[in-house]
Amino acid sequence: MQSPDFLQLWDTTRISITLINVHVEVANCSNAEHITDDMLKDLPTLKKALEIAEKRGEVTLKITVEEFNKMRHLSGHCVEYRGKTYRIYLITP
Repeated sequence: MQSPDFLQLWDTTRISITLINVHVEVANCSNAEHITDDMLKDLPTLKKALEIAEKRGEVTLKITVEEFNKMRHLSGHCVEYRGKTYRIYLITP
């Protein structure tokens, strides 16, 4: 039988992992990194967020740990996608 401390730690880790979000908003940036659909093949949630932000101005979506790890270098930075610029934030608890 596992100790209650172990279970509490496991539950906390599980909750933290499920609360990772990506926030994308339209922004005026002169130093944006250009990204293409090909570059977004492994980042489907980011691609979806960019498409929604293009229509709504901003969006926040849940992402997987794998996507978080692949795009963590973009957090706080601007990207250019399909002729518009966006700022990306990764939000963790």
